[in-house]
Amino acid sequence: MLMTCVACDDVHLIDDDAARLRGEYAVQRYVINGDTLFEAGKIDKIKVEDFKIMVSRRSADSLDIGFSWIKGGEQKGLYVRRARLTPGNAGFDLSINTIPPYFYRGTIASNTYTEQSSLAGLGFVLLPGNYPLEELPDSTGGTVTVIASRQQ
Repeated sequence: MLMTCVACDDVHLIDDDAARLRGEYAVQRYVINGDTLFEAGKIDKIKVEDFKIMVSRRSADSLDIGFSWIKGGEQKGLYVRRARLTPGNAGFDLSINTIPPYFYRGTIASNTYTEQSSLAGLGFVLLPGNYPLEELPDSTGGTVTVIASRQQ
């Protein structure tokens, strides 16, 4: 009983940058190599519903970032990365240790989550059936771009 009361006490709640950024961010746009596969309310080549990014506090300076969606009436989800959090110019920068030529660039600013990552290795990939991924001379495999807005 005492443990429950301590957990409910405002003084003991975690209130740091990572905690304030946690939540669900509805995917607004999902693009691979310049091809928009999903744009909320307009384009849905991947045939998903409730496409979102789940941001969880790992520690004061790190977040777990996962993707969740419904496809064919079935809930799907996949946690794909842990990112380090640092204050940036207009919000927060997210970083992941990468080995060149792979890359990851992420931000959370003004309730918007944005990431660009290399398709090979780090990028979250959700493709429609029979999607033609062409061979690219770029060793990163190209770029995955995701933009999502925080749900209230």
